[in-house]
Amino acid sequence: MTKRLGLICIAVALLAPSLAACSCIRVTSGTEPPMSNGFEAPSKEELSNPELVILLAEAISVVPIPTGDPDADRYFVNGSVTTFEVERSWNFGAPKLLKVTSGFPGGGCGFTFKANERYLVFAQRGKDGELTTSTCSRTTLTKDVPELLPILIKLRGPGNIPRKTSRKTAG
Repeated sequence: MTKRLGLICIAVALLAPSLAACSCIRVTSGTEPPMSNGFEAPSKEELSNPELVILLAEAISVVPIPTGDPDADRYFVNGSVTTFEVERSWNFGAPKLLKVTSGFPGGGCGFTFKANERYLVFAQRGKDGELTTSTCSRTTLTKDVPELLPILIKLRGPGNIPRKTSRKTAG
């Protein structure tokens, strides 16, 4: 046990230089009352950012990304890939099933998704087309900030409804 713990400590120490601490900065005007999560409501300009993909979706599976070290994988992950069943999307014609990657929780700013929960996901589309999100985005459970969806619909319209496919027939 002590030997394994020592190996894990060494692995963390070796990886530490490549890890960056999570630091989110949100500039607010201070003129708008905060939403229930403490953030100001988003502006139409913020929601119109072409690099931003917004999803109203249910998480149906969450798969951890391994670190590459079997011993460390028992305690740490490099993040997760979450598959969502998309109800609506903004700034993107999303398919019914879509994967979003998030970094490692804590210092990696990774958002921790739970299967069978409904989210508003605010993701960035990378050059490779991969969608990523973090705790620095507005991503949230819909039940935690119930006023956010009506604000989004008011500012950006009802969004796009993906084509109808079921979990069983989707690739």
